[in-house]
Amino acid sequence: MQGMKNIIRHCKISGGNGTVNIFGPNLIFEDNEVILHAKAQAETNDQAPVALYLEDSANSVVRNNRITIKGNTSGSQAIVLKNSPNVTLQGNTISGTDALYKRLDEQSSVIATDNLLNR
Repeated sequence: MQGMKNIIRHCKISGGNGTVNIFGPNLIFEDNEVILHAKAQAETNDQAPVALYLEDSANSVVRNNRITIKGNTSGSQAIVLKNSPNVTLQGNTISGTDALYKRLDEQSSVIATDNLLNR
C-alpha cells in the first residue's frame, strides 16, 4: 500500500514472506492481527520473511497489534523500517522472533513502549 495518512485498523492479515508492505508517512496501523507464514528466502525468490515492512513512513504509529511468525522463523522479522524516522511502536505483541523491529538504515528511528515479545 502507498499513500499518506493511511489508517489500517481491526484487520486479520495472513500471508507469506512480505505479508504487509506499506510506503508513506503518517500511517496508523492499529488493532490488527498479522500472521506471517515464513519460508526460506531460497523458496521465495529471495524475498525476506517480514511481517510488516514500513518504508518512507515517517511519524507513523503501530499500536496494539498481534504479530505471529510461523514456519521458518530463522531470520524472520516482525517489523522492518527503511527511511522511516519517528515511528511509534506501542502495545504490540510479537511471537516467533527475538526482536520487535529491525532498522535498515540510520534515518529510521523508533519510540517503543509496552511491547511484548513471546518467543
